[in-house]
Amino acid sequence: MSSRDISHQSQLLSSNGEVVATTESQDGQVYDWIKPESQVESGIAQPPPPLEGKVRQQTTGAQMETGPAPKSELESDETLLGPAGTVPMLRKKPALAHFRFSQTMSKTGPPDASGRIAVFASAPEKHWYASSAQYVRNYGGGGHFSCWNPVVETANDFSLLQVAIINQNGAYDANVARIDYRQSVEAGWIHYPARFGDKVPHLFTFYTTVGYEKYGDYVQSWNTDYKGWVQTDRTITPGIRFKPFNVSGGDQYKLWIEYQLFDGNWWLWVKDRWIGYYPASLFSAGHVATKTLSDHADQINFYGEIFDSNEVRGVTTTDMGSGKFPETGWQHSGFITNMVYQPTPSAESKAKARYDGSAGLFMDDTARYQIEAHFDNKDTWASFCWVGGPGSG
Repeated sequence: MSSRDISHQSQLLSSNGEVVATTESQDGQVYDWIKPESQVESGIAQPPPPLEGKVRQQTTGAQMETGPAPKSELESDETLLGPAGTVPMLRKKPALAHFRFSQTMSKTGPPDASGRIAVFASAPEKHWYASSAQYVRNYGGGGHFSCWNPVVETANDFSLLQVAIINQNGAYDANVARIDYRQSVEAGWIHYPARFGDKVPHLFTFYTTVGYEKYGDYVQSWNTDYKGWVQTDRTITPGIRFKPFNVSGGDQYKLWIEYQLFDGNWWLWVKDRWIGYYPASLFSAGHVATKTLSDHADQINFYGEIFDSNEVRGVTTTDMGSGKFPETGWQHSGFITNMVYQPTPSAESKAKARYDGSAGLFMDDTARYQIEAHFDNKDTWASFCWVGGPGSG
């Protein structure tokens, strides 16, 4: 582990704010520490009130008990923290700054209501989904995500579990032809070696204002690759690692991830706090605000996704979730529990509604990946699903 002063390189690679210090973990994760107020000219927004209630750690019966929430790398090693009054930005390693698929098909939206997935004609890659969706006006939502470390076939493939908050036509412009008109804010965990240079899952955020069409400042981005995200927390930031992971047949862990539209910003809750936000104004530029994600969402998805780079011929062997099918159940399959959405603006009510994604269930190939829904479940897991599979492995 080492710590070093601000460098010209860190200034170049951290364009989201004024870097005042840099720290590096023993295995090469680099954090640039910035002044939070340097990210936005108008000043840092105030977060919503803390989410009510304690993260429920078990279902009916002690046989399905989960352990305490995993810790981020910065929570586990306080020597990596920067000066007081600064917040972290995880730096993309220079060797990975232009990894192979970053500008093409490394991220698409989930299947739409008809099961259609927007695909660019030149893309040779394949996305596999085990997805659910509820088509309802909402102002956010989230749930508790099981924490697995899936095996991916190659470094350019990924495996994730996530929530996506979507406005289906937010990017519509009569003067611009697009394959996909959706706008979204998304979050979850992802195992993507080509992005992070390691073989463990990371927290991720993603947003698009233009239907997954192109990357750029205030347009579309993973994490903090391009401008858009505003960081406010000291120890949890997009791209950070959490430990421990679930063990098949052993200890189980889960992480609370939820978005909320509050006072003109899409705030993200991770574990037990608000960690930062996307200004809702990102989505209204050039559009009628009330028809965009700056005003509301009209779809929420919970799902697993696999990206197959097609570097290896044949059907991918990348794991989704734990790499085991839903039928294997507790201590073996991936799961997402306590799935909810916010049906009214936060200023009007704090009440959450039970998620029911039955109208939007979609699986590319049930022989590879599956989702098993329990949206009407009555115990403390409430609305939940088992999700995962081994591909052709």
